[in-house]
Amino acid sequence: MNNATILAALITSFFAIISSIGGIIYQRRLEKQKNHRALLEKYISQLGELNYSLLSCLKIYPQTKSDVSRKKWQKTLESTKDEINQLRLKLRYPLWGIIDEIRILALTASWGQYYRNNKTQFDEFYAIANNLREELDQAILDSYTNGRPPCKKYIKRVKKAAEQVKRFHDKTTPIKMQEKTSDESDSNLLAKLQDEVSLKILRQLDMESK
Repeated sequence: MNNATILAALITSFFAIISSIGGIIYQRRLEKQKNHRALLEKYISQLGELNYSLLSCLKIYPQTKSDVSRKKWQKTLESTKDEINQLRLKLRYPLWGIIDEIRILALTASWGQYYRNNKTQFDEFYAIANNLREELDQAILDSYTNGRPPCKKYIKRVKKAAEQVKRFHDKTTPIKMQEKTSDESDSNLLAKLQDEVSLKILRQLDMESK
């Protein structure tokens, strides 16, 4: 076997190895994307519906005429906010980079109620809150389509939209209200999670005792 034949065989083997490694890397990438999509599929449809529902309810809220009607929509808004926050925790890793901004959107359920008697402020607040919802939709769609957490481009856009919401709220509401609405969501959510954990432990102990 001459040198040329040996060299050709070595080159062929080299490219075969490279091709094999490339195939393994590609398959792992596909598997990773598949797993990411599977995680999102459990929750993103519900999250999208809740985000849209929150903004729809918020738009109706200033139009309420009676105390009964107003309290009804307040309850709906707060309930929707809590549901969004529950999903937010489940999507913490698949949607890494925009989780805090989902929290800001959830808080618009409380923040928006402050502007009920000021149509100009409410309309402006609603517009930027809805813009945040749309940016979140785009970022989540990007994450699902590409099988990975949102890219830097969409994270930047979402953060900018969330900052606009927060800046408007901070500029137009009293400091005490800012502190209250910023804390209430996480404190209520933490209490609910603690209750859920306690319930699971009690159920497990009950099963073990049987």
